[in-house]
Amino acid sequence: MNWDDIHNIYIHITGRAEGIVMAGGKADLPIMFAEALREYLHKEWVGLKAEEINHIFAANAGYPERMMQEVAKLLKEKNNAND
Repeated sequence: MNWDDIHNIYIHITGRAEGIVMAGGKADLPIMFAEALREYLHKEWVGLKAEEINHIFAANAGYPERMMQEVAKLLKEKNNAND
């Protein structure tokens, strides 16, 4: 992992492009990464209700891969709604 990877992860997790800048004018990427992880780990995650899971499974009976894709899609939608 290089500095650009860390910066991209920071931007992706926090949605902030400006980063943290030190007096010398350069971003302190390890601090940015640690801050992004702290925010990410403290996020309140939203799960699926039993009715939602049952609906997905009934609509995709016999297609386990499609079931899992639908579950993942719905979880992403619910958990990224406030980002």
